[in-house]
Amino acid sequence: LVAAVRSEEAVAAGRPLIGGVPAEDGPPAAEGAVGHVVYRPAGVELTLFTVREEDERYVVEGEAVERLVRRFDMENEHAVRYVSDRLERLGVYEALRERGAAPGDEVEIAGHLFEYR
Repeated sequence: LVAAVRSEEAVAAGRPLIGGVPAEDGPPAAEGAVGHVVYRPAGVELTLFTVREEDERYVVEGEAVERLVRRFDMENEHAVRYVSDRLERLGVYEALRERGAAPGDEVEIAGHLFEYR
């Protein structure tokens, strides 16, 4: 009952709720806003990957793409298609094209070799 009253008072005062509990600090919520506060880290490097040439192949490095490839069984056709779609959305294929990759070139990500198409 106490939590419900505090929540009603917080909403009336324009303070945000976190998990249904009034936030003690922070800016007032926008008018009509109900629910949650979004926090985004400041000063985080957003470079997801790098592409370099090494020994007749392209090597893609970066925690995001390497973690993606390691998470899936790259022998499974469905997993390969899914990973390929994600790499496209992350901009890996565009970066490879910009570096001069041509169909048939080898690409290495997290120790796995792929044929660029």
